[in-house]
Amino acid sequence: MRCNLLSLGGIVDHQTDAFLKKYNSHCGVKGMLDPQDIIGTLLFLLSDDSRYMTGQKVVMDGGRSTW
Repeated sequence: MRCNLLSLGGIVDHQTDAFLKKYNSHCGVKGMLDPQDIIGTLLFLLSDDSRYMTGQKVVMDGGRSTW
């Protein structure tokens, strides 16, 4: 049995421009994610390509947690 975690930052969903600007200023890379940004990683975690991964936390937050 596998148990992995996809830890996401903010997802763009009709936030105001002022909110996005402030949020993105705290990110080291892109900033707030678009929903399609997570698809590749999610598909990887769901596929047999990650069959030997377990107990891992994959952080996708546009660099916010390391900034």
